[in-house]
Amino acid sequence: MIQCTIVRAECYENTPIQLSCRVIHNVKGTVSPTKAPARLNPKITAFLSEESHSLSLFDSQTEVVSYTIYNSMGDEIDNGIINITSGNVAYVYLGVLDQGVYSILLVGGNIIYEGTFSL
Repeated sequence: MIQCTIVRAECYENTPIQLSCRVIHNVKGTVSPTKAPARLNPKITAFLSEESHSLSLFDSQTEVVSYTIYNSMGDEIDNGIINITSGNVAYVYLGVLDQGVYSILLVGGNIIYEGTFSL
């Protein structure tokens, strides 16, 4: 079962990136859930810093997250694993990317975040 919600990154000096969030539940072979899904409190916020050519990720708890960046044609451009330490910002350097529209996929545990940004 997949649940969806939209998350808007809070940002004061940079461009916020709207992330959609999906949670993949293990329903153990059942066709439908037995209870109404709980509301998801988003954990990761993201914003784009054009000055430093980076994507900044913030999480209120420590989490290891894998990321994949795709271009507008759907080709994988970059990927990696980052450790977001509680209360700190982790950065994904984007200086090697040309101007254009890109998508990012973040996976942490059973939560998947997707967002789009332009350079």
